[in-house]
Amino acid sequence: MWIEKQNNGKLRYVERIKDPYTGKRRRVYEQIEKNTPQAKKKAAVALQMQINDILNTKPTNDEITFGQVYKDFYEEWALGVKKSTVYSTTHIDKLICEKIPADYKIVKIDRRFLQKLFNQLLVDGRSHNYVKKVKWKLNQIFKYALRMDYISTNEMINIEIPKEILTPEKLHKKKTKFLDKQEFQLFIQNLKEETYCDYRVKRYLRIAIVLYMTGMRYGELSGINPETDIDFENRKIHIRYNYDFRSKERTIPKTMTSDRTIDVPKIVITLIKEQLVENIRNGFGTDYIFINTKGLPITPGRVIGAMKRHGKKAGIEKNITTHTFRHSHISLLAEMGIPLRAIMERVGHSDSKTTLEIYNHVTVQMTLDLSNKLDKVKVF
Repeated sequence: MWIEKQNNGKLRYVERIKDPYTGKRRRVYEQIEKNTPQAKKKAAVALQMQINDILNTKPTNDEITFGQVYKDFYEEWALGVKKSTVYSTTHIDKLICEKIPADYKIVKIDRRFLQKLFNQLLVDGRSHNYVKKVKWKLNQIFKYALRMDYISTNEMINIEIPKEILTPEKLHKKKTKFLDKQEFQLFIQNLKEETYCDYRVKRYLRIAIVLYMTGMRYGELSGINPETDIDFENRKIHIRYNYDFRSKERTIPKTMTSDRTIDVPKIVITLIKEQLVENIRNGFGTDYIFINTKGLPITPGRVIGAMKRHGKKAGIEKNITTHTFRHSHISLLAEMGIPLRAIMERVGHSDSKTTLEIYNHVTVQMTLDLSNKLDKVKVF
């Protein structure tokens, strides 16, 4: 490494290295900002870093910190997921960075440290579902570190989350993910009555029925382009988008199985047509169906807020969200005797866990109802 004076009078540090990809010798250099000891030292350090990058010089494992690994992992991971996914998992990333200091050496983080971390999250009141998300993300980070040869084993594979102890409250919550037919009719009746006082409630009435009768996610409903995605004559809807409310644009659906075409009943087509007519009457186009005063899809927060209010007015104790209607659709199909696989394909579920949980609850209840009905049969 030596100093060269350029024609313009400025100085720079220079070094000659062998390019690892071509095998040829090449010069690399770093400009010296000022002719001072501090500036020269800074340039020398910058040049060495540049050389390390070119030669792909690997630091010793004892030098690699968790913060470095996390930063490199995150930059790579963010390239392969949607922006909405990156945004929605920021709380997980924040917690990980709080629990594992950036200056911890990656090779020193063992299974005992990690197991204590997850145990403490549960002690602190974090839900099992939340802790599982943290575990998944940390496992991805350590898999990346293993792939980059920073560690020799992935300590995360030895971590186990203690089983969840089901309380009566938790069991009740699991059973209240959906509305049965009577509850849904009660909810809709309340919305109908409210429309006489507030015409804007009609939008929520239509949204609730469409979600209940199709099983769509609210983001999927918001992403539908009526002009290209709906076959009004044959009553079919092609679900191929998810609306990102943060970037205010259509994106790809949640999973590969989410891209699907479903048959819908007449009521769904009727309600969508009514809403489109209303949109045009208010001076908007037909790019989206359920829109706000700016012509964009109504935000989930506003819809959920309305659903909760009207659920309480109807005397329904269950926590009603837009996803409640999706689960209610699964319940409805299960009650109709539709096969599990067909239900999964209709709602775009790649994992049967949620579908099966609702399906089993409904079928068990149907069996109990059947027994009660048989008890009433007079045989002699």
